[in-house]
Amino acid sequence: MCGRYYIDKETIERGLKITGRENLLGEKLSSGDVYPSQNAFVISGKEMCLTPEVMRWGFVPYRGGQLLINARSETALQKPSFSESLQKRRCVIPAKHYYEWDAWKNKVTLYRADKEVLYLAGIYGVFGSEERFTILTTQANVSVRNVHDRMPLMLSQEQIGAWIFDDEQTRNYLNMEPVSLYQHRDYEQMSVFDVF
Repeated sequence: MCGRYYIDKETIERGLKITGRENLLGEKLSSGDVYPSQNAFVISGKEMCLTPEVMRWGFVPYRGGQLLINARSETALQKPSFSESLQKRRCVIPAKHYYEWDAWKNKVTLYRADKEVLYLAGIYGVFGSEERFTILTTQANVSVRNVHDRMPLMLSQEQIGAWIFDDEQTRNYLNMEPVSLYQHRDYEQMSVFDVF
C-alpha cells in the first residue's frame, strides 16, 4: 500500500529531465510530503512523448466513499474502476521515499539503498474536467514484508517509457517484484522482551 510519499526538489528536477521539458511546470511543483487528494507531479505519455503534469491523487469511486489511492496490480485489469486506465492511461509518480506504518503505528520511511528516485507505477483517469492518478501496488518483497504486506509497484528509470507506451511490456511489469528497500524509523516500539 502507499498512503503518503515525499518528493524533494532534486527528485522533481530528475523527473523533469527525463521528459526533456525541465522548464514546463517549474513554479507549479512544490516539494514535501504528498497526501491523497493533493495535486502532485506525474509523468504521462500524451502525444506519444513523456510529459510532465500535475494531477490529483485518488480516483473518485463510482458509488461515493473514500478515494481510491491504490490499485492492486494483480487485479487492476479486471476491475471496472481501473481497467480502462491501465490499458490506455499509464503514468509514473517520482518519489524520494514513501511511508508505511507498522503494527505498532510507528511511521516507517522506505527508500532505495542507493538513494535513487522511486518511480512508482500509476494510472490516471478523467473525472469531470480533472485528471486523477492512483498508484499500483503489489505483494511486498522481503525488504518490506515486516512493515506491510503491500508495496508500490516500482520501475527503473529505463522502464518508464515501456510502462507508459508498450502495452505488451506493461503486462510483464504488473507481475515483477520491486527492488529491495531500506527502512528508517524515528522511533521503534520495544516490548518487555526486547530488554532481556
